[in-house]
Order: sequence, then structure tokens, then C-alpha cells
Amino acid sequence: MSVREIIRYNLRGLLNFSGRDPRRVFWIYFGSIFALTIVLYSLATIPLFIRLIFAAKAAATIPIDTANTPDPIFHFAEMLLWVTGAVAALMIFLVAAAVTRRLHDIGRAGKWALIPVILLFIGLSGMYRSQIIEQDPGAYLALILLANMTYNLTLIILVIFLCLPSSLQENRFGKPTNSAGPQRT
Repeated sequence: MSVREIIRYNLRGLLNFSGRDPRRVFWIYFGSIFALTIVLYSLATIPLFIRLIFAAKAAATIPIDTANTPDPIFHFAEMLLWVTGAVAALMIFLVAAAVTRRLHDIGRAGKWALIPVILLFIGLSGMYRSQIIEQDPGAYLALILLANMTYNLTLIILVIFLCLPSSLQENRFGKPTNSAGPQRT
């Protein structure tokens, strides 16, 4: 299969979570989607950075009156959090079925892919809790560090699973495929 055929195959199968996909098919598709999301994220965040620079420059020339002045960095961080969440959700939607089929190819259930996703959304939602920051900033930072380390560890485990060679025998998800093309059931 060519790269274009692999991308077309996976885009048609966005909601097909059954069958098996070999490593080559998965990694070509994932690399394409990853590159696309990096470009989209860059296009979305560059205007935010430019707006932050102008807000910081304007704040530097105005006398300090913090009582009525909104903090431009807080607004930037809030917008960046929403953009990051939207791009992450788009990426998850585009690769969820492909990851599941790849896990099926090594004999694992697709539920393994949910662990990092759940931890990602817990971490992103926890970053927005400003009340905890005011009460104990050290504990909040420790909690964020722990959440990030746990998320990264589960993501590394998932990537290791996705890199494993295909199961050569038939498993509960179907017959093995050759590296030339995927198999859906």
C-alpha cells in the first residue's frame, strides 16, 4: 500500500475498531496525523503568542494599576489550554481506531489505549484548579508533576506496545496480516 492509500484507508475507518493493522500501516498513518496536528497547533498558537507579546509590551508602558488590569498571561494560558485540549481531542479522534487495530494485531485489547487518554484529560482539567494553587502551591505543583509523570509513563508503555511485532498466529481479533495491507473484520 502507498502512503496515500494508507491514509485513505484509516480515514475511512475512523469508527472501525475491529480487525488488525500491521506496524507499517499504523506508523505511516500516525506519522502523517502527528505532523498535521503539529502544523495545526502551530497555526493556532502563533496568534496567541503574538497577542501576548503586544499585551506585555502595552503593560510595560502603562503605569502599574493591578487592581483593574486583567493579567494577559492568565488569558494566554487559558487560551493555550483550550487550544491544546482541542488539538489533543482531534488527534485522539483521528488515531483511536488505528491504535485499537494495532493493539489487536499484537493480541491486546484496545482498552489499553484508554489509560493515557484518561490521564491526559485528568491532568488538563486539574491544571485549571486555581483554588488549590492559592491554598498550597507546593502541593499543587507536586500533584501536577505526579500527573505528568504518570501520563508519560503510560504513554511510553503504549508506544512500546505499538512498536511490538505482529502476532503471527490468529488471535481473538482475527487472522494475521502481511505488512502489505491491513485486515478488517
